[in-house]
Amino acid sequence: MDATTSGGEAFEMQTAGGSAGARDFDRKWAVVALFGTGVSLFVALGCGLGRLGLSSPPLLLPLCVLIVAASLCGPLLVPARGWLADVRRRAIALPIIAAAMLLLVDAGLVLGKSGIALFGVVALLGLGRALGVARGSLRFVALGMLSFAVATYLFIVVHNLGYAGILSPEQSLLGLLNHDTRFHAAIAFIIENFGRPSIAVDGLLPLKYHFGSHYWFAGLSVMAGAEPAASYGAAVPVVAAPLLVTAAILCGLAADRGVKPVTHYLAFGLALVLLADSLDIKSYYISESYTFALIVLLLLLPVLANLARTDGDSVSDSASAAAAIIAIPLLCSLKVSVGILWTVSLGWVTLRRHGFAPRTIVIGLGCLAAILFAFTLFAPGPNDYQRASSALVVPFYYLRVDPELGSLASLLFPACLLLLRLHKSGSTAAFIRGRSELMTEAILIVAIVGAMPAMLGIPQDSSVWYFLNVCQWYAIGILPAAVTQDDIRSLLAGARRSPLFQPAMAVLAFVVAAQLVRAVTPTFFPAIGEMVRSADGETGGALLHGRSVSRYMLDTLKTERRLYGADFRDALAKSYGARLIDAVRSTPGSERPDFAVFVPPSNTKFWEFQTTCRDRHNVQVALTGRISLLGGPPASYHCARDAYTTPYGSDFDATDISDQELCAHARERGIGHVLILNDVANGIKNRMLACTD
Repeated sequence: MDATTSGGEAFEMQTAGGSAGARDFDRKWAVVALFGTGVSLFVALGCGLGRLGLSSPPLLLPLCVLIVAASLCGPLLVPARGWLADVRRRAIALPIIAAAMLLLVDAGLVLGKSGIALFGVVALLGLGRALGVARGSLRFVALGMLSFAVATYLFIVVHNLGYAGILSPEQSLLGLLNHDTRFHAAIAFIIENFGRPSIAVDGLLPLKYHFGSHYWFAGLSVMAGAEPAASYGAAVPVVAAPLLVTAAILCGLAADRGVKPVTHYLAFGLALVLLADSLDIKSYYISESYTFALIVLLLLLPVLANLARTDGDSVSDSASAAAAIIAIPLLCSLKVSVGILWTVSLGWVTLRRHGFAPRTIVIGLGCLAAILFAFTLFAPGPNDYQRASSALVVPFYYLRVDPELGSLASLLFPACLLLLRLHKSGSTAAFIRGRSELMTEAILIVAIVGAMPAMLGIPQDSSVWYFLNVCQWYAIGILPAAVTQDDIRSLLAGARRSPLFQPAMAVLAFVVAAQLVRAVTPTFFPAIGEMVRSADGETGGALLHGRSVSRYMLDTLKTERRLYGADFRDALAKSYGARLIDAVRSTPGSERPDFAVFVPPSNTKFWEFQTTCRDRHNVQVALTGRISLLGGPPASYHCARDAYTTPYGSDFDATDISDQELCAHARERGIGHVLILNDVANGIKNRMLACTD
């Protein structure tokens, strides 16, 4: 094979012949797809068990599993004939189809509940195809056990992080929902009801933000007939987390064109993800916009790997380049940092492979146009972040904010890949001159560029981590393809000759076991206790009657065979959040597009419903799906300004205001009817204000 092939010698991406290679690739894809679907199914079962006794949209969890199955198994329905009979092209096409199927959930905004039929048909046909293709390749019992183990791990890890999860709907009603989930649910609700993104804190002003995932959750909510808080609570553990792990495995398989045993990709991919989890902060599981961006990125990395090679044909190369450019605004819509770094890696690979040829200029102009278009829609301005200082640049900002060693863990895997490729190249000069390691070079460039915001403090916000961490996932996706079976055997053979081998293995086993025990030790039980005690407070102590939360749940299991009884559901129905929803939605005309809710400062019950000051901006919108007017917390609370409120200026806090002044402001915001919400428990105290000219 040509020594200049990036991935030929570098990644052992051998060109399998015709349909035989495509069939073998499909078989391995099917095994990984069944694994990922199994993980999603087991997590969904865990979520269902954890919600025994709670009211849930009946279609939500099944639909989430169908989406995963359709995304992973659906691509196998594309026959390996004609242009796609060549494994080189099939290894690019199947991941793209998987990403497209996942993002098709957005169409739920148009399709409504009929979208369930689409995903159901694709999922069932795809599962049938996957089971037929994978038959005999791996024992299904073993695959099921592996899926169950990973599902248990992900269920615990995601819920330990304390963001969107199985209790999000109830936490929302009780004023316990975390800021991020409340913020994202508000945007998704506005998209669902008004068709455009906005935080709607003071009218329906446009939002400049990576709102791609919010359209996805809005589409899911419409199809499942669920509130956005419930959709986030279900889809983050059931769809996003399993797909992130599975996409990492599929990336290695597709970038390598499936030349190694499927167990290699499964074992290597899972090991890398588990190691990353033990070292890093794991925000990629609960920042759903970043999670979805990484899923799509991992499914598109085989496209970049194909562009880094020289054994393709002009048609597939052109198609890959077009797909890579189209992916720029798509990735930016999910997470701007991922889209920027994808553009950087695409530009580097193109320049290094073709030099300053006309092809490079065309692709470069396409990248420039795509990133500028994406910036106009999705990139927030610097004023949307709270600055830590007045300095333009803060050297080593991220290390100052987070001085722990784990803050640099994102660079570990790229460094390992670089050292491996340098060793195989023989020297740094040979590595650079040979141009046979373009993917490794691209990952190195992504690591350097991604570290710059974190090291310079631009912006001075924790969001710089979402630049720093991207290179880790590039490396996780490519390392299983880069490391060969001979590499592993050589490492083990050399290590076994050392007298320190057995002691080192014992220490390693202990460390791994300790990390796993720590990871799978549930720490989310206090959140359950807080929720039940909060509901007890709503009933004046009539729910628990002095019992502990665990005693209550045991008693309910004995009497009702559920974790939460009818008394808990009654407490939720009488909660402040539930009464707020009823008060707003039962108002005549609340469905009008020019309807908004104004909560005066005197309604202290509302303004103190969510105890954390910063969390109060999005409560009304996230719960009711209606626009707020002057929806910022009153100045008397001294709440910090929430992120992404720049379009509203500095004066959007609730204030004592006359009807005439309120109507004047409403008309400026395009609002014609305002509900003045004085008391959710006593509708007589509330007033409707008509502000039409």
